[in-house]
Amino acid sequence: MATADLLVELMFSWIEKRENCAKKLKKLADELETLRKKCNAAECYGSTVSVIGAASLIGAGVATFFTAGVAAPALAIVGGLYSGVGAAVSVTAKIIEHFSSSDTLKDAEKIEEENNEIAAKIQNLFEQLKVEVRRTFPSADPDQVDQHVMTSFMGAVARRSGLKLNFSFSRHESFYLTELGIRQNSNNTFTMAAGLTAVYGIFTVFSLKTAGKQSKLLIAEATKQLIKEMSAVGLKTAIKGGAMVVGGAVGMGFALPEAIDNWKDLIEKNHETEASRSLRDTADDILKMCRTLKDQFDNMRTVLEEMDKRQREEEEKEMARRQREEQEMARRQREEQEMARRQREEQEMARRQREEQEMARRQREEQEMARRQREEQEMSCNMTTGTNLS
Repeated sequence: MATADLLVELMFSWIEKRENCAKKLKKLADELETLRKKCNAAECYGSTVSVIGAASLIGAGVATFFTAGVAAPALAIVGGLYSGVGAAVSVTAKIIEHFSSSDTLKDAEKIEEENNEIAAKIQNLFEQLKVEVRRTFPSADPDQVDQHVMTSFMGAVARRSGLKLNFSFSRHESFYLTELGIRQNSNNTFTMAAGLTAVYGIFTVFSLKTAGKQSKLLIAEATKQLIKEMSAVGLKTAIKGGAMVVGGAVGMGFALPEAIDNWKDLIEKNHETEASRSLRDTADDILKMCRTLKDQFDNMRTVLEEMDKRQREEEEKEMARRQREEQEMARRQREEQEMARRQREEQEMARRQREEQEMARRQREEQEMARRQREEQEMSCNMTTGTNLS
């Protein structure tokens, strides 16, 4: 697989894992909220029973003891089972213990670790792609390197979308020379402008660095557009001071280890509800960020589909033009062949006429010669007869 194609595949893999991580965080928030409610339900039987009940719930998962209408003897049994725990056991500590050892949290941490590994590979592949471009175009300046990288990236997205789009930057060079194509009248240029904004928006999210001056202008424009889109969906953690934040996780002002410490701190302060709300908010922000990033790819695909449509139309027009030219050439060839045939026929006819005329002339000459011979013979005969008579 080509470097650009692998780069795009890894980006989609990153998005998918990011979404899975968000789902795990929501599940963890549900677990935390359920645990808090069950512990609160236990508190209505008294502080000692509450602590023992919470320990029972967390240690053995016996939720049935905390449902409505439970008889006192049942609670006594629970207390007997956990009499060694003692009233000093903290419900909050047990909740934190459950939170920290939750399989859901471990799954989220594993996904986050895999996500960070993919992010590192994305950075390395992007640099590798630039190296390959420089190797292919050794005389290219930084802007041209960025442009070839961009077209390679767009080509990979087109292939992933099943489009047989064939294009090169040289066809759209004027775009870079006129401030994002705003002063251009060509629809193709405006289409390319939208595509480039989407490309550089994606580069911005993944913190992929470019070197050219023109690319920096495009990055600024794409970032402005991206912030506008993220603000529209209410994304908070990815924006700070009106600019993108690149935290421990690519493209997000969010790092899971730091967030876990924050949630633990909220739980220790008996803010379990706030902790679960924070978990859900973080998950929502991650999903919004993934949706925004997907929208960038969707925008690019829309542009590529439009370009593919136009290219096919151009190819069809070109094919039709060539067909017309071929038909015209074939017509001319037929006409030339017909003309040549007629010329040959006329020449043949003229030749035959000449031959017939020549034959007629010879026949007349032969007839004239025969006539003269007959006259000479007759004259000779007459002279002979006259001599005999004398």
